[in-house]
Amino acid sequence: MTVDAPPEVAPSPISILIVDDDAAHAVSVRDLLHGHDYTIDVANGGRQGLERLRETATDVLILDLNMPEVSGLDVLSALSSTGQGDPPKTIVLSGETEVSQVAPVLRLGAYDYLTKPYDPSQLMASVRNAVERCRLEKQHRRLLVEREADNSRHAFLVNAAPDLIYLLDDAGRLTYHNDHLQDVWCDDLDRGDVGQRAEGAVPVERPGGV
Repeated sequence: MTVDAPPEVAPSPISILIVDDDAAHAVSVRDLLHGHDYTIDVANGGRQGLERLRETATDVLILDLNMPEVSGLDVLSALSSTGQGDPPKTIVLSGETEVSQVAPVLRLGAYDYLTKPYDPSQLMASVRNAVERCRLEKQHRRLLVEREADNSRHAFLVNAAPDLIYLLDDAGRLTYHNDHLQDVWCDDLDRGDVGQRAEGAVPVERPGGV
């Protein structure tokens, strides 16, 4: 009997959303990021940004702080209050430099904070760092899923084996057994329990058949 491994899934491209009420600035950021194997979308203002975030999974969010109606702080508050999945790595762009303005942004989980005017290389470096963090987290989740699948396949194969398979610790106590233990345990036991001594749970062969 064979158990097929699940097919490998190619990593999905990193998705970036730019939220800014200044269309010209949003386009300049999009052009700066173009050609780096990202999928890039632009939302005009905070209200449209929240709609896009609800509709589409986003890895990295580039968010202008000072927007009318729905500000960048409002967007961050909405993201932190949903509690659904992993929020995007948010890079906040703002002309505010006062600590009193920056602190609430960081408390709400912003990944980075850049003050305007910024050097394009600063933004690119911040995006690269955020993207790398996203990829590492995705890889970690993928490895956890693969390990769980491997454990399930291993348990299935061990329990499907025709023979008794069990493990003992140094004190002779059972630490693991497959389903065939019920076929060979002694009559005076109701079951073979992990943690009890092996001679009480499985027959022990002695020289001369004693």
